[in-house]
Amino acid sequence: MASAECDRRVPCREKKIVRRSHFAEERPYEREFAGLRQFAAISLKETRQLTLLHVGRNDAAGYFYCVMELADDARRRTEIDPEDYTPATLREWHREQGRIPAEEVIRIGCDLSRALASLYNHGLVHRDIKPSNIILVGGVPKLADVGLITSFRTDSTYVGTEGYLPPEGPGKPAAGIYGLGKVLYELSTGLDRISYPLLPPGVENYPDLRHWQELNVHQGRDQPRPALAGSRGSGQASSRLVADHK
Repeated sequence: MASAECDRRVPCREKKIVRRSHFAEERPYEREFAGLRQFAAISLKETRQLTLLHVGRNDAAGYFYCVMELADDARRRTEIDPEDYTPATLREWHREQGRIPAEEVIRIGCDLSRALASLYNHGLVHRDIKPSNIILVGGVPKLADVGLITSFRTDSTYVGTEGYLPPEGPGKPAAGIYGLGKVLYELSTGLDRISYPLLPPGVENYPDLRHWQELNVHQGRDQPRPALAGSRGSGQASSRLVADHK
């Protein structure tokens, strides 16, 4: 359960409560709490991550909770009304605009690649990378649903969304890169991730074709294939994307 809370004297924050009763077993409940605590320490030092301001628990009442910075509003951006609030996610943005200009997708890809790299360097992974789990905070894309962040060095519950998961399954760094590749495919083409590797008609006439080509490569004559979503190729593509736009 999450809610937006505001005070005229301070910025709006989001509070999330996770109840033990929602878990069949103790282990995944404790694993999620441990992941939040580890991520909170990282988030306070790195502006590219969603900032967790406080993580706590009430064992007597059977829940833990966290307080974090709030996503922009999907319509009013940074003007927040808790009574009429819809978080700004990449899913909402994509639904509203369709295909996102390639130069903007490159910026999003760079920001999220750096955020994922930071998680991996700390032994953590986000288990469900998809547009609805990426929010905009002050216009900056950040990984949300941070309860899905956990160590990739331990066994975890099978979590993920069809179309964003690699054939080998979730829970490892490569899976996050694969999911990000599918997100960038959707944003840059306006197509659903299930449509991969198809490209939209008239792509050769895009006004931002030069930037779009930075996100995609054509392989073969009859079936051009974006290089964003291959389990290995996408990792290399993300590394090049960041390196070329520092």
